[in-house]
Amino acid sequence: MSPVRCCCWLIVVALFVPAVGCSSAKRAEQIADKGKEQLFDGDRKQAISTLTKAIKTDPGCRKAYIFRGMCYAESNQVQKALRDYTKAIDLDPNDSYAYEQRAILYRTKLKDKAKAKADADKAAALRQGVRDEQRELYNSAR
Repeated sequence: MSPVRCCCWLIVVALFVPAVGCSSAKRAEQIADKGKEQLFDGDRKQAISTLTKAIKTDPGCRKAYIFRGMCYAESNQVQKALRDYTKAIDLDPNDSYAYEQRAILYRTKLKDKAKAKADADKAAALRQGVRDEQRELYNSAR
């Protein structure tokens, strides 16, 4: 293959691969939304299946881990719930919701008050940080 032709293929691959990644992330979000609906409709078994599909589509889909963790917690599959909440936190350590859900799990299912308090405190600090940033933006826009 000529150097020019090889370079053209590299450009095509470089342009195509990120688009595929974005597409799978968007698709995973859509699948996760469907799983969330199933969870809130009370169909935990189907929701777990759907949310697992979202995770397979995009292993970085934080939302799918959080909602699957909720399904597992409600199904008393505590270690699986803990693993999913922790994975969501690993994916985005600034997500207060994942810390809140894990705090609830620690408090209600695992009876670990110290870890529940640590996660609840972390969630509160993250929420306060967001409020402070919003206040700063509001004041600077005046």
